[in-house]
Amino acid sequence: MALRSLLAPFRKLTSVPSANGAPPCPAENVYSGLCNICGSRAGFCHPREAVERESYHCLSCGSTSRDRQLIKTLGQCLGLAAPLEDWPAKPLTLLETSGYRATPSRLAQKFRYINLMFESGAANLVRGNLQCLPLTDDSLDILLTSDVFEHVREDVPAWQEVYRVVKPGGYLVLQVPATGEFKKTQVRVEVRDGEDVYLMEPEYHAENTLVYRYYGDDLYDHLRSLGFALLAVRGSHPENRISEQSIIVAQKAPYLTFAPSEISSRCWTTQGGEL
Repeated sequence: MALRSLLAPFRKLTSVPSANGAPPCPAENVYSGLCNICGSRAGFCHPREAVERESYHCLSCGSTSRDRQLIKTLGQCLGLAAPLEDWPAKPLTLLETSGYRATPSRLAQKFRYINLMFESGAANLVRGNLQCLPLTDDSLDILLTSDVFEHVREDVPAWQEVYRVVKPGGYLVLQVPATGEFKKTQVRVEVRDGEDVYLMEPEYHAENTLVYRYYGDDLYDHLRSLGFALLAVRGSHPENRISEQSIIVAQKAPYLTFAPSEISSRCWTTQGGEL
């Protein structure tokens, strides 16, 4: 079904209220669907000029397409298909490297939740550095990280830290931009003798965070060399207004256990071909 045809329920409205005090969304920018975070069918706001992955804001909880992809994949790791709001609480320790918008408060209700970010007032905030995590060995069941590692100044020790703190059998659910676009990681800023050396014109993302690299396919080999079994997938979930995106699931185990009950071979592929 074409996206435009899903606008029918909203055509008589001039605007639709948005979540968290955001400005109302013009009716022509509202799309229907089920939010797999809050369970609402209030709709999603997507201005035409916006990047799809960072848009389709849920009118109820404010989640973006990227947020919902992360939670969708987490549910597939755990065999949970319902919206996050309806998941049963589990005695698992979960760390999110940068929890924003709709996920922190809800994940805190379902897991032993740690939010590793530098923002006062964040739910379950723990101040820390991915290059030296304030956690004991084998202490995490799940680590979620979305669009963070390209900003980590020295990522080699950070990847080692991630492997150290994840329990045997535990999961790393990872989003990084440009996965699959390069064979070799594109280093934009190199650290030499403690100083940043710019190999390319400086690039900054939200909150003025410097981009140190864009990852290539060599990231897969690096994660495997640490001891992770992994699956790299790309796809979309139109029913949840999740645009086509790449995501990596890594498990600290010889083989990866994954429950992709809702993955369609029509739109999802692995690094080597269709699932």
